Amino acid sequence: MTQSATTTTAPATTTPATTTPATTTTPATTTPATTTTPATTTTTTATATATPTAHDSLMDNRFLHIKRGYSPSDIEHLKPKHQQTPANTQIALNFYQSLRKAFKERKSLISFGVLDPIQLVEASPYLDVIYVSGWQSSSTCSTNNLPGPDIADYPYTTVPNKVDQLFRAQQLHDVRLRIDNNQEDSPIYRPIIADADTGHGGNTSVMKMVKMFIEAGASGIHLEDQKHGAKKCGHMGGKVLVSVAEHVQRLKAARLQADLMNHPLVIVARTDAEAAKLLDNNKDERDQEFILGEARYGGNNLGEKTIPELAQWLEENTSLSVGKMKNLKDLKDFQVNCSGVALDMESLRTSEGYYKVKCGIEFSAMRSLVYSEYADIIWMETAKPVLQDAKVFAEIIHAKSPETMLAYNLSPSFNWDMAFESDQDIKDFMTDLSKYGYVWEFITLAGFHQNGLAVHKFAKNFKEDGMLAYVRDIQREERKAGISLLTHQKWSGSYVVDETVGLIAEDKSTNIMTDDNTEKDF
Repeated sequence: MTQSATTTTAPATTTPATTTPATTTTPATTTPATTTTPATTTTTTATATATPTAHDSLMDNRFLHIKRGYSPSDIEHLKPKHQQTPANTQIALNFYQSLRKAFKERKSLISFGVLDPIQLVEASPYLDVIYVSGWQSSSTCSTNNLPGPDIADYPYTTVPNKVDQLFRAQQLHDVRLRIDNNQEDSPIYRPIIADADTGHGGNTSVMKMVKMFIEAGASGIHLEDQKHGAKKCGHMGGKVLVSVAEHVQRLKAARLQADLMNHPLVIVARTDAEAAKLLDNNKDERDQEFILGEARYGGNNLGEKTIPELAQWLEENTSLSVGKMKNLKDLKDFQVNCSGVALDMESLRTSEGYYKVKCGIEFSAMRSLVYSEYADIIWMETAKPVLQDAKVFAEIIHAKSPETMLAYNLSPSFNWDMAFESDQDIKDFMTDLSKYGYVWEFITLAGFHQNGLAVHKFAKNFKEDGMLAYVRDIQREERKAGISLLTHQKWSGSYVVDETVGLIAEDKSTNIMTDDNTEKDF
């Protein structure tokens, strides 16, 4: 049921202040998304008034544009009486408000995939969001220690574990920076949005995965409409879509789990229908319009067509009055009076049983409009970075769903030099996207590529110049940039440990940062 503004009630928590998102041409250096220091641990809710009730949460303006299909009483019935309050609830609320503000102002929140706490700490002053990539996790930190390509065959604990590591790093470095700078706030608590792939299974698997993400510290996730078990990176071949109905169930399952935890999780619905050429079944009437089949008329083979394409051919090349014909029911009704018309979808199925589809922006938009009722943001994965395609997609979506926020993957899989005529065009691309309602723009694998390039350069120079390479290319550059990594003992939280232990032991002779610590030389 879509919540209307007239039925909303104020949530138990105070509406957080939003932050001005970074423009796509200047990194954000403003006050971070959280204006107060978030809790560093989870706390047990002992009474019904300690957190918003399910009724308050579902009716809040935060969910004005969200359809659910269940009631607040359903949530109260299923929700544990006592449960932990996620430590990042306020961060997630702030995140959503920042997204809405960016949408209204036609700006965007910027992000890229970080690999580890080092990248998180150094990137946070300049980013609005921290992204955790399934691709990067698959290649670098699978929980079974078996690296591989992004086909979601790693344990589904992999990405939640990475989120957990990064959120714990945020907690530590927030304390460290507040101690170092003698300030109440730090720029570390950026919202974390993570790759949930297909949900790694059925509806209950989606729910369990979402629970892990929320408990780990994620403020948002994205779910894609590929088939679990056949999932591929969005820029690989061989992608197989599930039906619209199945992906809607995934989105509803994710929202249900968040509601059960009183958490305002930001959910991004991704479609791969712009480039995916296969579909796992033909049962959903909304998909049937885009399924290809061998078309025939009067014994003549017309080639591969969709039902609407067959209807158009008949209108243009025969005297038949076709009218509306979009799905299998329409086709069967038409065949009652015209038995010479046929479209055989079954003959084009693959050996695995998948149907061939006509992929593209139109297919993506149809799916995304359905998903927009259940998700906060829509993401169409694209084969190339084409501004006109992004504009057309946005116009189709906003013509029917004007409040729908959009996301764009600035993928390193694209050959950006080939796709654009000039550096200025590349520089302007993100700003141009934001004009069409793309509020979250992110480079999925920037951490991976930056890490590899930096190590490659240093290893090569180290072999040639020995220790000079480290001093010249790293230590001096760290000093010049004024980054805290230069004094890595301090960076790792040594002062935090010393202050903590000092509350227990009066003797400070075993403190880390004593006179014999060599970092005093810096």
